[in-house]
Amino acid sequence: MMKALLIVLSAMVGITGSPAQADNAADGFKLYEVGRYAEAAMLLRGAADRGDAEAQNKLGLMHSRGLGVPQNYEAAVSWYRKAAFQGNAKAQGNLGFMYESGYGVAQDYTEAANWYQKAGEQGLAYAQYNLGFAYSLGRGVPQNDKSAADWLRKAADQEYSVAQVGLGDMYRFGLGVPQSLVHAHMWENLAAASATDPEIRAMAIDNRDLCTAQMTPAQVAEAQALATAWKPKGSGSGQ
Repeated sequence: MMKALLIVLSAMVGITGSPAQADNAADGFKLYEVGRYAEAAMLLRGAADRGDAEAQNKLGLMHSRGLGVPQNYEAAVSWYRKAAFQGNAKAQGNLGFMYESGYGVAQDYTEAANWYQKAGEQGLAYAQYNLGFAYSLGRGVPQNDKSAADWLRKAADQEYSVAQVGLGDMYRFGLGVPQSLVHAHMWENLAAASATDPEIRAMAIDNRDLCTAQMTPAQVAEAQALATAWKPKGSGSGQ
């Protein structure tokens, strides 16, 4: 009986990994966060080799940026792909970016859009934004302003500031949505408040001011009230 129990326990460890292995992965992520990249890479490599999708994605990011390992786009793509095929949304988005940019793979906008969609359907904001942008240009997907606005909205609803700027533009020009300076002003105002990138914030302010110049005081007040009442819906923007 004891021998049978030991066999079962041994099989469970083989499937799930030992607590020590899980601790190594967690330690690797902690080391990454404090900038000890070379040490992090050693621990994350072990977890990645065991099939940990989060570790695979992080190792891909480290290879892509040359953090703790030599910069190697082909290796980055390899690790992203392993995690992406396990359904890891961050890796799917990152793999989409590699295809869009032609880093480590032949540039392929269709494949990029495919991976952005997989990640976007799981709620990853930057993939949703990139897919919306692809639809607006017809790059890798048929040009479709409504689809562009729909995907931009998903990212904007998560307080992804560059998507809020983009959605504001769609409302300002009536692309894929009914033209509305009130809603354009609202989204640009939200972007100006949420953006951490100075260039995106400046763009949002400029666009908001362009809207204001064409609006009545009552319309501006309505837009400001909408922005004040707005609440984000989730947060899935990280890599």
